[in-house]
Amino acid sequence: MKTLRILPFPGLLVLILLNINISAFATGGVLSGNGTAGSPYLVKDYADLKAIGTGSYTLSKVYRLTNDIDASASKTENGGSGFVPIGNETTNFTGKFHGSGHAIKNLNIQRPTANYIGLFGYSTLSTIDSLGVTNAKIVGNYYVGCIVGFNKGITSNSYSSGTVTGISVVGGIAGENDDTIINCSSSSNCYASGERLSGSTVGGIAGRCDFGAISNCHSSGNVKGDIVEIGGIAGQIEFSTISHCYSTGNITGGGFVGGIAGLNQQGTISVCYSTGNIISNSNSCGGIVGSNGAGYTGPGTTINCYSTANVTGTDDAGGVAGSNNDTISLCYATGKVTGTYIGGVVGNNYDATVIQCNWNIETTGLILGHGDGHSTFTGSGLTTIQMKKTSNFSGWDFNKVWLIRTDSTYPGLRGIENAPFALPDILKSNRTFTLSRLLLNDYDIQSVHKNLVLKIVRVSEGTTDSVSKFTFPANVSNGQVDTLFYRVGKALAADTLWGNIAKAVITLDETFTSLELYTGESSLLIQNYPNPFTSVTTIKYKITEPGFVSIKVFSVMGSEVATLVCEEKTAGEYSVEWNADGFRNGIYFCKLQKNGNSFELKKMMLLK
Repeated sequence: MKTLRILPFPGLLVLILLNINISAFATGGVLSGNGTAGSPYLVKDYADLKAIGTGSYTLSKVYRLTNDIDASASKTENGGSGFVPIGNETTNFTGKFHGSGHAIKNLNIQRPTANYIGLFGYSTLSTIDSLGVTNAKIVGNYYVGCIVGFNKGITSNSYSSGTVTGISVVGGIAGENDDTIINCSSSSNCYASGERLSGSTVGGIAGRCDFGAISNCHSSGNVKGDIVEIGGIAGQIEFSTISHCYSTGNITGGGFVGGIAGLNQQGTISVCYSTGNIISNSNSCGGIVGSNGAGYTGPGTTINCYSTANVTGTDDAGGVAGSNNDTISLCYATGKVTGTYIGGVVGNNYDATVIQCNWNIETTGLILGHGDGHSTFTGSGLTTIQMKKTSNFSGWDFNKVWLIRTDSTYPGLRGIENAPFALPDILKSNRTFTLSRLLLNDYDIQSVHKNLVLKIVRVSEGTTDSVSKFTFPANVSNGQVDTLFYRVGKALAADTLWGNIAKAVITLDETFTSLELYTGESSLLIQNYPNPFTSVTTIKYKITEPGFVSIKVFSVMGSEVATLVCEEKTAGEYSVEWNADGFRNGIYFCKLQKNGNSFELKKMMLLK
């Protein structure tokens, strides 16, 4: 510590200087506080951040951000290498860093031949919390993360965005996690080339988790690895747990590619889901885990998980796991599975166990749940209608683990924010199709139809503005069929939670004037009267066979605004009133749905 030199000033002035804490005036790398829990060092600007680990600001002290910090200057520092990570393999960061809800923005580190790269290089017995690292550009060799390269402490309530690139063991929050990552999220795009190792080992939250835990985390960034072990949350876990996590980005790589983990070796994955595309150009590709267990020795446990992701692989591709060498139980899959050795649940299930796992035979495109006979397998291939009924999920806990809106949507998980479910559509339209109609057949466990949005992934013909409408080509004739692929999302306070990609088949019908999607054979929705109406309108409907009936009202944007009927009905004719007092003028849609399957829509006009 520097010694304060006191010149022979008059006594009164000397007394004043001796009683002032000089760090109280800290600016430009001189930190206020004393580094204790009661009086942490206050980090106010980029110079303060760079001072950590120098002089008296040791790596074992307590630090706290006082505001957001712009680290743009790091781009041109140190000959272009950027920021020097806090702590390294020799001298670890062992202190506490409290972000206090603030973010370090525009951090740039370009050290492609150095290991242990991130805002923190290597942390042990440390605490890093309530911190954002945003719009970061991080490049390293091994053990590369946006927040910490090698984590042996507790990292919590933090988030990252930007790009993270390395050779191996690369993650959106941490390169390697050997302790705890909890309540963290990453929208960073992560990439590992794997040029010098046998595996890339890259994940949306952590590249590898060894004797550690990742819980209540999610990743929305795209994750890519050139070789093996690529996962939406972790590339590889060993003697570790991943729980209450989800991944919505696209996961792409060589072998061992999974929506949650690439390789689960003697670990447990539970209460997790994935929605992004899972693509492998080699073996072992699955909606939740690429390989559940290592080789034919295992073990690895995956339980209470689901995937709506489309899975594309070569050998060993499955809706839940590409290959299974231990136990998978109480899981389901709905995404399309393609490859050469495939199953609705597991591709290769050699000498392993699958317990009560289901798959949607219509959307996965598969009749078989697994691709190997040398195993124990229980579960069922179900239709879309059957996937919405608790009676088809034997042994599942719908009181503590799972929840479902019977006849409306697939099972969701308790204690986790579920992405909305996009269900296939068969529609007809005149030459211009309103995109909001796609959402009327989609559902969300938590919010039902509220706050749903969509984005078009691709169309087979025609044009779309991806926001409001799709238009058939001018030169096609009546009866032309077009296919739209779209992704449904739920607007949250901070961002959008994207669900799966769904397919809509639309037939051109020049005579089409109403919004009737398709007519149910055992029900009939009669146009409301009066229409237009000023406050109250009567809706008549007819049921020719008994069943569960729901009648709901939606805004023109697809948001549910009222539930008029939601109960079992015997055959007969009925009517129900909708009092629209308190609603704005405009177009609304009345939707009758029978047994969660066939449904009809009528357009209503409110004019006060």
